[in-house]
Amino acid sequence: MNQNPTGDSPVLPKTGLRILVDIRMSNGVHVSQKNLSYEDLKNLIGKLEGLC
Repeated sequence: MNQNPTGDSPVLPKTGLRILVDIRMSNGVHVSQKNLSYEDLKNLIGKLEGLC
């Protein structure tokens, strides 16, 4: 992945990349999200960090 000049976040190619996240924890919690963009993934991670 290339870095943009400002170094804020990686520059992704314009290929329509979509991301699937599936997290299963030993306490039975299951988080599943599909068809995420990079921005959606960043938002999901921010929400998950708030739970910690």
